[in-house]
Amino acid sequence: MAVKHFLTAIVVAIIVGIIVYVADNRLSMFPLMLILAAAIYIVSRISEALIKKYSKENS
Repeated sequence: MAVKHFLTAIVVAIIVGIIVYVADNRLSMFPLMLILAAAIYIVSRISEALIKKYSKENS
């Protein structure tokens, strides 16, 4: 279980890094923070669904 959370954290960090890198020169801080919050929420929801699906297939 800890491994899955670790992998999820890595994926979130990569996506956030990409968003920050792309948006850095184009946006002010406030919309950037909103985009980051939305991205983290979406990724966590998707990874949660994938983890549930994966654990059901294994059991």
